Amino acid sequence: MTNDREVGKVSREWESHYGDEDTVRRYEARYARGRKKWNNRLILRATMRALRELHGGELPHAILDFPSGPGRFTAEFRALGIDVIHADVQPAMLAAARRAHGRGTEILANIYEPPFNGQAPTALCLRLMQHLDRASRIAALAGLAQSTDLAVIGYYPGWHFKTHTRRIRHSLGFKKRPLRERLTTQQIQDEAAAAGWQVRAMRRAMPLFSECVLILLERTPTLS
Repeated sequence: MTNDREVGKVSREWESHYGDEDTVRRYEARYARGRKKWNNRLILRATMRALRELHGGELPHAILDFPSGPGRFTAEFRALGIDVIHADVQPAMLAAARRAHGRGTEILANIYEPPFNGQAPTALCLRLMQHLDRASRIAALAGLAQSTDLAVIGYYPGWHFKTHTRRIRHSLGFKKRPLRERLTTQQIQDEAAAAGWQVRAMRRAMPLFSECVLILLERTPTLS
C-alpha cells in the first residue's frame, strides 16, 4: 500500500468547509424542523433496525459516531442507555456536539489514521461516504476496520429515483447538485473487502425518501 499520506484524505476544501463556524451552525440546525426533521426520525428508525440486526436483535451498549458532527442521534441513543463516543477531525464539530449534548467522550481524530487500535465499540458512519471517491471510501473503511469489529455505514450508491431525475436535470443543463457515481452491490462488497470487512447486509434506509443505503459490516477475521 502506498505511503502517500494524502491518499484517502478528504479534499482540503471539503475539510475546511465542515470546520467553518457558519457551516457548523447550519449543520446543527439541519434536522431541527420541517421535512428534514421528519426525514431524520425515519433515518433514525432505520439506523436502530440496522444496529439491532447487527447485534442479534439487541441494541449495542455503546457506539462510536465517526465522524460525529454535532451528534445527529446522540440524544436519542443516550435516552436508550447507549453510550456515544463522538470522534471528528474538526474541533468545531466536537464543540457543537458538546453544546448540544453536554460533555461526554469526545475525541479529535482522523478517520484515516484512527487512534482506537481495535478497541472501539460499533461504529456508525452515516454521511461521510457520499463525499468521497472510491479510493477515499476504501481508506475510510480501512480506518474503521482498524477501530472496531462492527459498523453501520451510510452509502449513497445511486439506486434511488432521485439519481435518475438528477441525471435528467443535468442533461438539460440544470446542475445544482453534482452527480453521484452509481455503484453496484458487487462494487460495494469489493470496497468493503478491500478495507478488511465482510458485508452482512445492505438495507435501504427509506425506499422513497432517502438515497441512503445502510451497509452492515463485520470485520474479516485475521489468520493468527
